[in-house]
Amino acid sequence: MPELRFLAALSFAMLTAAACAPSSDPASSSPNACSTGAPYTSSPPHGPGSANRALPECVPRCGATQKYPGVGGSWFGLESLPSGACTREETCSMGASATRTCPGQPTQACNLSLYECSCAGGTWSCVTVSQGAGVCGACNRDAGDATP
Repeated sequence: MPELRFLAALSFAMLTAAACAPSSDPASSSPNACSTGAPYTSSPPHGPGSANRALPECVPRCGATQKYPGVGGSWFGLESLPSGACTREETCSMGASATRTCPGQPTQACNLSLYECSCAGGTWSCVTVSQGAGVCGACNRDAGDATP
């Protein structure tokens, strides 16, 4: 009977360990949770970026996980870049886009750019490492836009 109890305890320990193993989800690989700082409203300044081109993807800012349709796929808006306080030093990368909202139409991604963000000294900062070349077209006047 002691062997049976040992096997039962070992099985329970293995199941518990598997349930607590780290997730393979890229967002969970970041040591920092989603950030709560003010959203970026324009592209961060250009910077050299790191020499490491295999950076983990940044966790989007809390509440800013919406992706917008654009050329070639759906992209995060600039408001998704991490900002504000952070707890552990790390560098990550993220593709994000300026967006355009026209009356009566869904928000669209305009130019996909690559950003690197770093948590240093308890604060997130991002730089543009590759600026996208896309542009947003004018809003359709028939949809209620009054701009010339």
